[in-house]
Amino acid sequence: MRCKITKKRIKPFMSFGKMPIANGFIKKENFKKEFFFKMEVGFSKDLSLFQLNDHPKPTKMFNENYPFFTSSSKYMVKHFKDYSKWVKKNYGKNLSTIIEIGSNDGSFLKNFKSKKTKILGIEPSKNVADLANKYQTFFKSIDYNFFKEPENSKSNYWLNSIVLKDKQQRDKFLEETNSNGVMTRPIWTLMNKLEMFKNAQFDDLANSMWIEERVVNIPSSVRV
Repeated sequence: MRCKITKKRIKPFMSFGKMPIANGFIKKENFKKEFFFKMEVGFSKDLSLFQLNDHPKPTKMFNENYPFFTSSSKYMVKHFKDYSKWVKKNYGKNLSTIIEIGSNDGSFLKNFKSKKTKILGIEPSKNVADLANKYQTFFKSIDYNFFKEPENSKSNYWLNSIVLKDKQQRDKFLEETNSNGVMTRPIWTLMNKLEMFKNAQFDDLANSMWIEERVVNIPSSVRV
């Protein structure tokens, strides 16, 4: 086994045997064709780098069927939030540019969002971005505003939304889409409107109310 960086020989110290690709959900008729690889690990003392001896080709792992979103795991979200605090503490809060390779749905990068910091996420799974491009093309021809990435940022569009003129147009859109088998929903219900918080204090929610009355989430699944 050779280190992926230094190319020096290192000795594998543990083997997990033959392993399938994580999140590689397949149909029953393809069970016998499922791809496996020998998963063993080694450690480079020069770099303090724990690494796999071998791994599947990226195209086998990251493709149009890649199903994992970081934000679906509260533990990963907490990890990246804590890590971002460490980065700011050790490298300064006012960083000019943050680039993340393998950014998934942007759960790490969102912790650096500010007017002073440019953020760029590079993600090899193109399925979500492809869907967003189709939505942008479609909504250009009708009277709905597809929510696009802000200036100086790069979104992977793990969640797609449109902005409507007012609550009446929003409700009409929701009724028409859901009655035709397209599942759409309002972006959120404000917490002060929920039963358990109806007597709780809250501040001025003018901006939140404006968004609630106009924004609709549209299908964003990797299977769309």
